[in-house]
Amino acid sequence: MAAMANELGYRTARDLFLACPAIARDMKSPAAAQPPLEFCRALLAGRVPEEAVTFCAYLLPERAAVWWGHECLSNLAELLAEGDLELLALVNDWV
Repeated sequence: MAAMANELGYRTARDLFLACPAIARDMKSPAAAQPPLEFCRALLAGRVPEEAVTFCAYLLPERAAVWWGHECLSNLAELLAEGDLELLALVNDWV
């Protein structure tokens, strides 16, 4: 797990909050000194597990975050408008 935390670029969740101040506007949970994956697991087990999704969106490298969002939306394709599907296809080509 330590190797993965290093690959993610942050030793603690607080480090991510300091590097990306926007995350504090998007999340209600305060930053913690826990390793990122441990913090994410705590968010998943908490009252608002959606906070874990928000945290991961900031934690992942940009291209990986876009790929992850693409994969999530691809599973909801029947709910998307035609224009959204076209954008999703462009994202697929990029990632």
